[in-house]
Parts: sequence; structure tokens; C-alpha cells
Amino acid sequence: MIIMFGHEKGGVGKSTLATTFAAHVAALGQYSVVLVDTDESNNTSRWGELRTLNGLETPFTIVNQSVDPTANILKLSKAYDVVIVDVGGGDYERIIDMSRIVDLWIAPSATGQKDADSNINIIEHFAGANHKHKNGKIPLAFVFNRAPSSSNSTEAKYAIEAIREYAPDVKVLDSYLCERMVFRDADRAGKTIFEMPAAKRQRAEAEFINFANEAFAAYQQFQKEPRKSTTPP
Repeated sequence: MIIMFGHEKGGVGKSTLATTFAAHVAALGQYSVVLVDTDESNNTSRWGELRTLNGLETPFTIVNQSVDPTANILKLSKAYDVVIVDVGGGDYERIIDMSRIVDLWIAPSATGQKDADSNINIIEHFAGANHKHKNGKIPLAFVFNRAPSSSNSTEAKYAIEAIREYAPDVKVLDSYLCERMVFRDADRAGKTIFEMPAAKRQRAEAEFINFANEAFAAYQQFQKEPRKSTTPP
């Protein structure tokens, strides 16, 4: 299983989501997990180094693979049950190349107008590259991240509906993740939210598990869809 976290836009929290997702899957105790850092900023790799400096064991493998990522991800997928990839943004040639082999592409997004514009870009680029995917369609799913945490905020819900209206055939997860300080505190300590004090992580953990469960359901849904021809039109 290859799950990629990627978007054309930076600052959407994909590295944090990728590390947290890897920790969640590893904690299930059923799968061998590798987290691949393909982003030239090396945020995920540095997070792993910080864990080592702080004497923390990591229940999954971290591999830095910013050079020739697609071929090496395929190799890793034969050695590990679950390959989770932190995808560097901006370079669509590399993004599309990596999308050919993915089993689930999770595109994290914030709720602003610039984020909405970027979401349209990635939808259109992926639509034009569906024929390159191994099953004939890139299994793309959006999740909104860093949404306002105030109880009366509707920004995430409006953003979800906006994508669904623009592209009804694109998967958008119902669950979303709010801006929580515990994610930043955990990152600074080289930890995941699951390693933070219970009182600090409670809301963030509940939101993340809801997201993870829905992501797995999306993966299963994509696997059941009929395979399409990969011959270019």
C-alpha cells in the first residue's frame, strides 16, 4: 500500500500529517511501515533526527529519497506493508510521475482562497494525468487541515462543499483537522501528538483518528473501483 501526502502548495501541514499517519498505522501493530521524505526541505527527515537526539524510538523506518523517488518507492513497497510518502510541492513533473504508482493520494488543504485556487490546479493536473496511473485513475482525496478551531466556524464545511461543487467526481473527506497547538508542540519535540500529554492531545487525536479511518475507507473504495484503460486518448 502506497499512500502519499502531497500538494502543489506548501504550508498545508503535509509533513505533520504524514508523520502522524505513519505513527498511527505503526501503532496498529499489523503492518511494517516506512515513511519516505521526498521533500527537498527535509522536514520529515529532520523530525526523525530530532527523535534520535532526544532518545526516542521510532516505530517505523524513515528514508530520505528526494532523488529519483518513484523507482525507490516501488522498491520499498516490496519490503514494507505500508509506504507513506511526504511529497515535495511545486514540481508538477515529479508530482505526476509519483502519482502513477500511488494507492491513495491525500491532498491536505487549508481553507483560504489561495488554497482553493491551488486545489483547482491539482484537480486539473491530475485529471489530465489519470491515464498514466497504474489503474487508470489517480486515487485523489482532499482533506482540510488547520481549519479554525472555534466551535462556530464553518470555513472547513464551506471549503469541502466548494470542491464537491467544482469537481463532483473528486473525493473530499468529510472529516477535517483543526489548528491545534499540540501539533506544533509535538513537532518541536520530535514527537507525534500520540506521545503528548492526554489532556493536550485529546481533541486533536480524536480528529486525526476520524480522518485516518476515513482515509482507509477511501483507499478501500478506490481499490473496488473498476480498472480503466491506461492508453492515452
